[in-house]
Amino acid sequence: MSVPAPQPEVDSATPPAPTPARSSRRDTLLTLGRRLYAVAMVGLLIFVLVDKRDDLVRVASGARPWVLVAVCVTTFGQLAISSAFWSSALRGWGSPVGWPACFDATLASAPTRYLPGGIWYAVGRVAILRRRGARTSTLSAVAALEMVLVPVVGFALGGLMVAAAAGDAPLTAPGLIAAVVVLAAVSSPPAVNLALRLLARWRGTTHEPLTWALHLRLVGWTVAVWIFQAFNFALYLIAFPNVHVGGPVEVAGAYMIAWGVGWLAIFAPQGLGVFEATLTTILVGHTAAGLALVVGGYRAVIAVRDVIGYAGALLARRVHPMPEPS
Repeated sequence: MSVPAPQPEVDSATPPAPTPARSSRRDTLLTLGRRLYAVAMVGLLIFVLVDKRDDLVRVASGARPWVLVAVCVTTFGQLAISSAFWSSALRGWGSPVGWPACFDATLASAPTRYLPGGIWYAVGRVAILRRRGARTSTLSAVAALEMVLVPVVGFALGGLMVAAAAGDAPLTAPGLIAAVVVLAAVSSPPAVNLALRLLARWRGTTHEPLTWALHLRLVGWTVAVWIFQAFNFALYLIAFPNVHVGGPVEVAGAYMIAWGVGWLAIFAPQGLGVFEATLTTILVGHTAAGLALVVGGYRAVIAVRDVIGYAGALLARRVHPMPEPS
């Protein structure tokens, strides 16, 4: 007489994992919401262009094209520093991928920035660098860490800069200090390593812990990215002599905060609309349609940069193909 095999015990207190159908339905609804939001923003843009054309002409008159060209060129510096972040993180976690390969992946992934959702840019770089020999688990950890550090550093640094430009004492403001401490704790190695352990357990893989030395190095690269990008935006506004806002420190700090708010607005592709409204509110105390359109024009400069960078990456691969891992 055969004895039935023992059945595994089921912990009734453990909630069932979300089914693929439920996850797919949620993703579909989120994608649909983003698309509808984007359509609504396009409609609002057309309405503002017609209704506020006089304000737009006033703030955009006398624009300096040579400044816009210079800004388009200098924005490549932000991509170069971001690539240094990836290279430094990968090397720190044992994947010897150099800066040229990371820069190539950054340029070649530019089109993914314009897909619905905020993760595809990182996913694009992961897919390319995986073909260069980097481990998928390490690439996923770098992408996740970047998505945490970028908004955390942006909020903290931007808040300090706006407070300093306003004449406040940022280092003695209890609320601001508390926010910076909380943000620093969220992105600290103990918190990140906990998240990495959970991610590794979920994926059935292993992970290398984030050391304080590597963490501080990556925070430094993130600060450099923000400083370069924010002051580059301040340079962009110089192209419009009729736009009167605060000094470069205030503009740069406001840019960081507004971008972070747009980052958290998952329903808005690339923070579209949210970033512009938040930035103009910080700078002038209310949402100004003409100024918001000028601010939104920075997206066009970035788009031109991305097209040039993507084309350059394709051309470079034809002329000098990068070696595949052996």
